[in-house]
Amino acid sequence: MRAIDIVRFSALVGCLVFASAEASAGGIITGTAVISGAVDAAVGNQGNPSTGQHIPLGAAGTYTVGPLTGSGGGNTTHGALTIDLGLAPTLTALPTITAFATGVDAPTSLDAAFTQFTPSLAYNFEVVGPQPAAAVPVVFAGSTTGTLTSAGDPNRLVGHVGTRIKIVAGGIANSFAPFGAQIGTAPDALASNANWVNLGWGYQAFQPVNYQSYASEWAWDATLSVGQVGTITMSSNTEGGTTGQLRGQAVVTTSTATSMIDPNIFIDPAWLALNPGYSIVVDSAVGNGLVGGAVPEPSTWGMMLVGFAGIGFAGYRRTRKPRAAWQLRV
Repeated sequence: MRAIDIVRFSALVGCLVFASAEASAGGIITGTAVISGAVDAAVGNQGNPSTGQHIPLGAAGTYTVGPLTGSGGGNTTHGALTIDLGLAPTLTALPTITAFATGVDAPTSLDAAFTQFTPSLAYNFEVVGPQPAAAVPVVFAGSTTGTLTSAGDPNRLVGHVGTRIKIVAGGIANSFAPFGAQIGTAPDALASNANWVNLGWGYQAFQPVNYQSYASEWAWDATLSVGQVGTITMSSNTEGGTTGQLRGQAVVTTSTATSMIDPNIFIDPAWLALNPGYSIVVDSAVGNGLVGGAVPEPSTWGMMLVGFAGIGFAGYRRTRKPRAAWQLRV
């Protein structure tokens, strides 16, 4: 099991196991998730009849495109998007966005054939615990992937893939920093202001990147206060397909893009072991690892202890640096 996986699992169990019977400061979140964005797809152009789909996004579920085929039969596009709120009753029930988009042109086609997904899922979280206004190290972690593959005439290709996490909470930029080792492609981090931080990959990075595909296991943390409420927004931009050209190579041309992102919010498990009774509450419509108020089985206690042993307590006294160079870029 990778280090970040151990951290995430330990925290998921720890946040429930160490929940105190005492009244916690801060009210319980009662809002619901907000889903936005759109599905867009089209085939045809250059004088041929165009067929397309446009679907506004406003609810969780699976959205499918096509296959849409051009009038001449030489180009086609299709795709699928799933927005999962993570309510399955398992330890890994996390909100997830996954997308797949592709398009292909025949060698002599002048038509476009593309599918694009631009979903966004936002939900609220709150730090709760027995001591009002206590400073708590909160970890924002997860995994994300993006792939873009293409073949054929580069002048007839369109496509990109990118994912992003946005977190809004009072003063978060003052302490937002990587939490332990990061695995895979590092995110492009940006603080829009003192209360708004972002992590982006690929097409949704904040400056040009030298890759088209990526995979990342990421974990960043910040010191927040008991009773503090914030919002986390996960999004992706996934497009695969082709664009019609009057001139080009007489070859089959195609591009395919896929993406996935699933965040998780928890309290630093080493700190939590020494300070029981604190937890993270999210909107009732969204999962965050452990669902409901079930008491862990004895085997779960054992796994939790193994997890804590694996990460140790070194993170507890980790020195925090002042505002990093990446923050508040203009």
